[in-house]
Amino acid sequence: MFRVHPALIIAKSLPVYIAAGIGIVAHQVLSSILL
Repeated sequence: MFRVHPALIIAKSLPVYIAAGIGIVAHQVLSSILL
């Protein structure tokens, strides 16, 4: 019986959240600079 460790799921999904956060921050910074 194989169970996926919760930390493994978090570790796999964490880069996605980090990339999304950086993208949102970068978008806000670029918007404030251009406007």
